[in-house]
Amino acid sequence: MRRVLTVLFFGTLIALVVGGALFFREYNRVFPALSPGFYGGMIVAADKKRGVPWTIEVRPGGTEVYVSIGEEDLPAQRALVVEPSSGTRLPLIVSGEGRRLRITGVQQEEGRFKGEYSDPISAEKGAWTLDRVSFSELNNENRAALIAWGNAWNVGYATSSAIQELQKKIELTKAQTSQVQEVSAKSEGLRALLPPTDAERVATNEKAEREITSKKGELTVLIQNLDLSNKVSPAARLVALSRESIQRDAAWIENALHLTAPEESADFDEKYERARRVKALQDQIADERGLLKNIKEAPRYRREGAEINEEEEFYNGLR
Repeated sequence: MRRVLTVLFFGTLIALVVGGALFFREYNRVFPALSPGFYGGMIVAADKKRGVPWTIEVRPGGTEVYVSIGEEDLPAQRALVVEPSSGTRLPLIVSGEGRRLRITGVQQEEGRFKGEYSDPISAEKGAWTLDRVSFSELNNENRAALIAWGNAWNVGYATSSAIQELQKKIELTKAQTSQVQEVSAKSEGLRALLPPTDAERVATNEKAEREITSKKGELTVLIQNLDLSNKVSPAARLVALSRESIQRDAAWIENALHLTAPEESADFDEKYERARRVKALQDQIADERGLLKNIKEAPRYRREGAEINEEEEFYNGLR
């Protein structure tokens, strides 16, 4: 039993020592100290053969570095490598969309550095290198061209940012307009379901009363015309219809003969003869219509004549 406890004790002690050493080693893995300047190199993933370029700019007296990696999901950014309060060096952390690189390393030789990186999100690991880049003094022409290029890039970047902001505002305005239209449609539907107000009821009642009054007037006129038509005998109605027909024919003939014209035209005689032929045809048509009408109404008149004869015989019998 004592032997088992001894083995457990020493095993636990060894595990603590190894774990502490690994923790201390990991804790001391930081990004190396770079002197002010510009550095460039490559980042190569463990499962990739082709590297990705990256650059770091270190400015004097700063606790941050400016990092740029040649991948779209890792934008250029500033990263903290020294704790401002304690001056403790830290690993270089570069974050992007769905990625987070933890970069540590050491100085290999003067102006050259190397190290490793890991991504806890994608479990990607790899190595990196950096070399100090020396720039020669630019002449006036190249300096002016570089400054012009930088100014043009700044203008282009500002324009692109403004366009993106404007597109975002347009999309937001479209979404708000769509929401307003939906709310308006819903409010109109709810308003249709609400009971009418007092003013709407009064206006509806007034409109209905005006329509009723108008219909009453039309009904009165129709009743009067009906009474007059009932009072007129069949013979009188025939006379009125024939008079209307004669008036229409006279108006048509007058228009055809141009009787109201101030001067006679050159072909007046020809038109007059044509009008006479037309009038003769109209008279013939009127006679034919009269014959047809007499044929149709003859039975009714015979019945009316028989009734009149019976009434005369009745009154003669009374005498």
